Amino acid sequence: MIKAVIFDLDGLLIDSEIISYKIYKEILQQFGHNFSIEEYVQNFSGKTEVKNITNLIDIYSLPWTVEEGLNNFSKIENKFID
Repeated sequence: MIKAVIFDLDGLLIDSEIISYKIYKEILQQFGHNFSIEEYVQNFSGKTEVKNITNLIDIYSLPWTVEEGLNNFSKIENKFID
């Protein structure tokens, strides 16, 4: 029986920001773009995935819809989870 659930929405227990950075970096490398940790912290840290994927598509002219971007993000994310 589950007695409690912990939601870590601020990264206190698990630092998921570094994983997000690595995923965005991998996505952009596929299109020949560099992506620094400084750029991630300034423009992407603390924002929703939808907002970040939208920004990646707009800033780097990626040939994806937001839905395609989110699907590709999830595929790469699964490599980190496995």
